[in-house]
Amino acid sequence: MDGHGHGVFPEGEWRNEILHVKAGKYTENIGKVEINFNDEIEMAAKVISAEEVMAQYDYDEHAKNMLDDFREEASRELLGN
Repeated sequence: MDGHGHGVFPEGEWRNEILHVKAGKYTENIGKVEINFNDEIEMAAKVISAEEVMAQYDYDEHAKNMLDDFREEASRELLGN
């Protein structure tokens, strides 16, 4: 799983029997990895646009304010802003 890159692997990318996943940048997308432990381990990945995900939920002003507060605090603590 990529922790910083800005690339996108829409359905993951297999390299040397390892599933690599990238969901893009700036929360534009959300990556989803499914792992099934049947007779064999099966893995599948996909990228879903953040807009598509957000359309499934009602807007919550309180949650937005909490997230904004968290971002401000993290910016102060981590970046000195």
